[in-house]
Amino acid sequence: MEKVDRGVLVLQHPNEFFFDDKDVETCGGSKGMTGLDQADAVDSPPKSTKAPAAAVRAWFGKMKGGSAKPPPAPPLLDVCLSGAGAFAGLLAVASLNIGFLGKINLPLLLGCFGASATLLFGMPSLPVAQPRNIFGGMAVSCIAGLFWRTVLGQQVWLAASLAVSTSIMGMQLSATLHPPGGAAALIIAVMDPMQALGPDVTSQAFMTNFSSSWCIRAALDESMRSRFVHGIVLTLSTLAGSILLFIIALFTNNIGPSTKSYPKYWWY
Repeated sequence: MEKVDRGVLVLQHPNEFFFDDKDVETCGGSKGMTGLDQADAVDSPPKSTKAPAAAVRAWFGKMKGGSAKPPPAPPLLDVCLSGAGAFAGLLAVASLNIGFLGKINLPLLLGCFGASATLLFGMPSLPVAQPRNIFGGMAVSCIAGLFWRTVLGQQVWLAASLAVSTSIMGMQLSATLHPPGGAAALIIAVMDPMQALGPDVTSQAFMTNFSSSWCIRAALDESMRSRFVHGIVLTLSTLAGSILLFIIALFTNNIGPSTKSYPKYWWY
């Protein structure tokens, strides 16, 4: 593009300006400087200080929150049914734990079931509360917790951190995110299944026989076998409780004239 008139700024490129020699000298620059260099030298602060400051402002700006409004409270009927369903679900889990599984030291009252009940009965329409996420997410989390418990059981702080982080990553990659799964991975990684229950002949015999099987004996040393078998007990408890809560939610979430229906989909 030709220069139209002396002393006039002419745009030659979207990222470049042209100043004639007179303009450059007037701005206090020297001949041979491009318009972009001169503009940066006169008007812009140093990039080394501008870029980090802008990044920090943008970072804190995200903490202001958006313009979205919180959802309204659900109808009273849905609230009552949610409470009744959660009561029935945890009552069933507790009854099974005390009446049967407690006799063989298979603990079923785990903290992750409180979170599962909140999703299943309080927010059953969310994707994280659907069957795919419940069973897939719990399976991925149990595997993560069991693995890190077996490998790093003596370093509890590291096993706990890796169990939760890898379970979240695994659930995201498999599209089975279920928030209580993170709690299940943590419980399996660090909890002693016998700490809340007294020793029992049946459970001790099961652990002894299971840990002495040829495949377990060949793959793991004695301390790892013990951690692995304890993790298996917690894994079975986690899966059993999840199935029981889901069955009860399947019935209670579809009772009466409530606006709730469950599930929205099963696997796909």
